[in-house]
Amino acid sequence: MIEIINLKKSFGNQQVLKGVNLKVETGEVMAILGKSGSGKSVLLRHILGLIKPDSGRVLIDEEDITQISSRALDRVREKFAVVFQFGALFDSMTIFENVAFQVKEKKRFAGAALEARVKHVLDDVGLHGVEDKYPGEISGGMNKRAALARALIMEPKIILFDEPTTGLDPVLLQQIHSFIKTTHLKYGFTGLIISHEVPEIFDIADKVAVLDEGVIIETGTPDSIQNSVNPVVHSFVSSRFAKPE
Repeated sequence: MIEIINLKKSFGNQQVLKGVNLKVETGEVMAILGKSGSGKSVLLRHILGLIKPDSGRVLIDEEDITQISSRALDRVREKFAVVFQFGALFDSMTIFENVAFQVKEKKRFAGAALEARVKHVLDDVGLHGVEDKYPGEISGGMNKRAALARALIMEPKIILFDEPTTGLDPVLLQQIHSFIKTTHLKYGFTGLIISHEVPEIFDIADKVAVLDEGVIIETGTPDSIQNSVNPVVHSFVSSRFAKPE
């Protein structure tokens, strides 16, 4: 579903991506781990087609988005939904209006069908009965779940999660990961999660890729990454396991 081939990107004299290669199979959840400044956010922006690489290819469903027109790119983006780091809900809209916003704009549902669809996805993320509340009236964890519902309502092929559990305590973090896992099983989307939550991310990812100094240094199952003999991977994982409570 997503394939990155020898992707390179520099900003001025700073080379951020130095030849990234990555393949995310249809229907799997891939987590990308890496320390701050490793290039995770820049990679995500390339996958969304927000910036052009200096060289390399980004294939979405076998289509190279680095070589297509803006109109064609808009069509490819119809396959995506994004769950942003801080939810990115509109404060002036109710939770219902936030979740319904994009699907209403695209005229996919209206009236009773729209209302039923919004309530359905809210139920799927454990948010029954909050439709009329505003983001400021519910907890941070509930806002994150509302952002997931907003993504699910579009029935995307791919959901990109940009640090979806940042700022949450361990209990809420586990709740969000649980909802990602259960909705993935139900909806079958291909998931790509930018994260630093080790070891928690290993519970929901099918595969894990470690990005370091602008390259993917290892990709594998959660077990293989946790038992890696690569000294950089081992050091990163061990240091995160040892983080204070």
